[in-house]
Amino acid sequence: MRRKPAFLSPATVLAGIALLVALGGTSYAAIVLPANSVGTPQLRNSAVTSLKVKDRSLLARDFAPGQIPAGPAGPTGATGPAGPAGATGPAGAAAGAIVHVTSVSAPPGTTTSGIAACASGQKATGGGVYLNGNTTDNDHLTTSAPVTPTGATTFNTVADGGTATGWYGSMYSSGPVARTLTVYVICS
Repeated sequence: MRRKPAFLSPATVLAGIALLVALGGTSYAAIVLPANSVGTPQLRNSAVTSLKVKDRSLLARDFAPGQIPAGPAGPTGATGPAGPAGATGPAGAAAGAIVHVTSVSAPPGTTTSGIAACASGQKATGGGVYLNGNTTDNDHLTTSAPVTPTGATTFNTVADGGTATGWYGSMYSSGPVARTLTVYVICS
């Protein structure tokens, strides 16, 4: 028995050529392209996808800030050695503020003044003056200032170079009846 010579059908020939091109294309790229010749400029946008990146091959620096969620907090570290003692700071003010008050009667048609003084060793940190009673349009405070008292009714203003240890206040009373001038000083 003689066999008939086998002829390849056109479909078989085309399938073979397609197989050679498919297998040869990758080999061609591996043979013709030099090592490290493909970089960012040669890649098209979205050419590298998650499927094409090897798992656990990227580093944290390869991601934008905030893309990688923070992991759980680690254990508390050991306490470090104590540092050297710092310099002693300046002495602070005595705890709390103390308010001293002086009230003076202001007869009608007069200018009246008063000084509220801090106790010995204290400094004035603030103060003020208040006019008690019903006032007229012409009643008014004339002075409210920190002072260094030199007596019951004499003083040096802090602008004269002293440290404030009191508060001075004065007023003019024009009303038909006496008013009361109250001077406050806050000391520490």
